[in-house]
Amino acid sequence: HIAKSPAPVITADKEITYAKNAEVSITEFLAAIHAKTSDGSPIESDFATAVIWSTAGDYTVTLKSTNEDGVEAIPVEVKVHIVEPLAPTISNVTFDVDDVQTTESLEAGELISEPLSPTKEGYTFIGWYDSKTGGNKWDFTTDKMPAYNIILYAQFSKDTNKAEAAGGDKPSTPSSIKVSPTGQSESGNLENRSNIKLPATGDDNATVLLVGFGLLMLGLFIRLTQKKRAK
Repeated sequence: HIAKSPAPVITADKEITYAKNAEVSITEFLAAIHAKTSDGSPIESDFATAVIWSTAGDYTVTLKSTNEDGVEAIPVEVKVHIVEPLAPTISNVTFDVDDVQTTESLEAGELISEPLSPTKEGYTFIGWYDSKTGGNKWDFTTDKMPAYNIILYAQFSKDTNKAEAAGGDKPSTPSSIKVSPTGQSESGNLENRSNIKLPATGDDNATVLLVGFGLLMLGLFIRLTQKKRAK
C-alpha cells in the first residue's frame, strides 16, 4: 500500500472588485487574488462562467485543486463584485501669463497638452511652473493631470543687454582738434574734420593802432581849423 500525498491547501483573497465589462482572464484573476496551493498543485475555478461581466452584482467563484495522487483540496470561495464604472474625474488646468489666464478641462490621469510658449518683450520664457515664483517646472511628457484643479504659471528670465554684460557702453573718445600755424584745424576724427579760422593776435593790435592814429589826426585837424577861424 502506497501512501498518498496529503490534500493541497488553497489560499486566496476572500474578495475582489472589478468594473463592469472589465473582461479579466482567469490567469489575471488568480494572480490578482493571490491564489496558490501548499504543494504547488494547479488551481481550477468556475470564474469564466460564474461572473457575468455585463451585469453589475456580486458573484461567487469557487477555487478547486487536485494533487498528483488525485487528492482534492477543500474548495475555497471568492466573492467577485462587479460594479458600475466610476465617472471620470474632470479637473481644470489654468495657464497664467502675468495674470492673464486660460483654462482647460481634462480627465484625471491624462497628459496635459503643452500650450504655445508666451512671449514678453525684454524677457525669455523659461517654462510653466506650479508657482508664480520658484516652484516646480511642469514636465508635459511625464506629469499627468491630478484629480484636482491646478494653475500653471509662465515664468520668464530678464534678458541681459550684451553691452551691459561686456562691462557697459564705452564713452566715445572726443575728437581732438589741432590748429596749424595758418589757422586751419586738423581734427582727430577724419569724418568730422573742418576748417577753423582763428584771428591772429598781431592783426588785432595793428588795427587798434591804426584806428587810434586816425582819431588822433582827426582831433588835430579839427583843432587847427578852429584856431584859423578864430584869427
